[in-house]
Amino acid sequence: AIHFEQLGPEPAAVFFHADQIIRGMYAPFVEDWLRAMAGALLCLRTEDLLEPATRRAALRRAWRHLGLGVASVDATGLATAEAKLPATREELGRRREPTEAREPLLAATRAELCALYAPLNRQLRDLLAADRTSCEGVGCDGFLWSEDCTAA
Repeated sequence: AIHFEQLGPEPAAVFFHADQIIRGMYAPFVEDWLRAMAGALLCLRTEDLLEPATRRAALRRAWRHLGLGVASVDATGLATAEAKLPATREELGRRREPTEAREPLLAATRAELCALYAPLNRQLRDLLAADRTSCEGVGCDGFLWSEDCTAA
């Protein structure tokens, strides 16, 4: 994706939001990366790192993928890694923009985003399932936004 901010302040102001939308389109980029690094690319969902119930499993998976020894995945190592992550998705938002309050996403906007990203997310799921490094079978369905989009 082009970084419109490199074109100067006026184009950056106009294209900022388009740039943000492009950054959410992972499939075209992952397809290229998998072609170059088949079996070596591990994709993790941010949600899995932010959700306390799935965080440790995601961290263990990353460490195993990197070839770090079992000693690196002990309770102390996990606690150290967890301390560096935001406790929740909301905390992540506060770390980024502590003074800016956000309005809830409009249902119509959510529906438009779901329609826009659904084919790309299916492509991402299929790419990752075929590669089998990041997920396998139905475990790849987590890349589909199903919960967010069924509420739309």
